[in-house]
Amino acid sequence: ELNFPVGDKLPLDFSPERWTLAIHLLDAIFAVGREGTMAVPFQQSSRARALLEELRVEVERGYAEHCLQASPHLVLLNEEWYAQRMKPVMARWAVLWLEAQHVTGLSSTQVVAY
Repeated sequence: ELNFPVGDKLPLDFSPERWTLAIHLLDAIFAVGREGTMAVPFQQSSRARALLEELRVEVERGYAEHCLQASPHLVLLNEEWYAQRMKPVMARWAVLWLEAQHVTGLSSTQVVAY
């Protein structure tokens, strides 16, 4: 079906946001390896830069504790470590994107807790 779609073309649910959120999340990981250079439009945000620095520290800690592997690319070796150390930073990074999309109804604290 994906290679040879038939029928009417319909937009996918939540597009294009479904891709831009994923790109935003991945950019944080890639930015750590690029010394903080972001591909997403948050270069002027001191909050974004602070989160990337916090993520960089956690990634370095993950390497030191053998919870992450650097070669041939970043590899998660310990899911429990990710949930405790890296996921909260990534959740706060996601909040930046949600705020830029004008998502309302929940506080940042509630979003991160979710």
